[in-house]
Amino acid sequence: MSSVEKVVYNAFLKVSRSAQDRPYKYRRNFDDFEDHTDYPYVQKLGKFFKKFPNIKIEQFFRAPYTAYLDNSDYYDLKFYTTPKATRLYGVYIEKLNSQSPDSEYHIKWIKSSLLFMFQFCRDNKLSFNEYTNHMTGDIHTVLLHVRDKNVSPYAVFGVKDLGTIIENYQSDFLDFIAGKDFMERVDLYRSRYYNSSNAKSVTVQGISKLTKILTN
Repeated sequence: MSSVEKVVYNAFLKVSRSAQDRPYKYRRNFDDFEDHTDYPYVQKLGKFFKKFPNIKIEQFFRAPYTAYLDNSDYYDLKFYTTPKATRLYGVYIEKLNSQSPDSEYHIKWIKSSLLFMFQFCRDNKLSFNEYTNHMTGDIHTVLLHVRDKNVSPYAVFGVKDLGTIIENYQSDFLDFIAGKDFMERVDLYRSRYYNSSNAKSVTVQGISKLTKILTN
């Protein structure tokens, strides 16, 4: 089994058992797992997550359990290989994204984003300002990081206005790179960020602390 397939199976165990209020233990021995009846689904999902690295594995498995207020169903691995599972993931992510930037979900994402940005800057010998100007081919690298969900749009505002980064791109190109109506969504992110009571503070303080570490 590949390392990705092992991660997929253990993420499934964690989410499915936790959703049923049952204890779980990560599987460590995968000897002969290729003969397991679940392996074809694990293999298919492994390929799926490699193809779409922006999809977070645990969130994908959690999505159907959050679709309904009273959901006692159990979703097996076969279910997650269906189009319905993909649709429910899209609905789940939209619900998360619509939350206030001060929500627990977004604050946690902002903090992990700052760490990701810091590590990228450290490894590439960049300042945070240089990071927002860094290009991968003809595309700002930060847009790719936002697309792949490695960086929250709110975290970027702590360094530079996303609007100034995307202003020279055509809207249809942005839709292709970062998702439909990304240009319009940036305006919403900006408004929510500057009107937040906690997200802006967490971002600015985090950038300040990490900048000092990069400088030293």
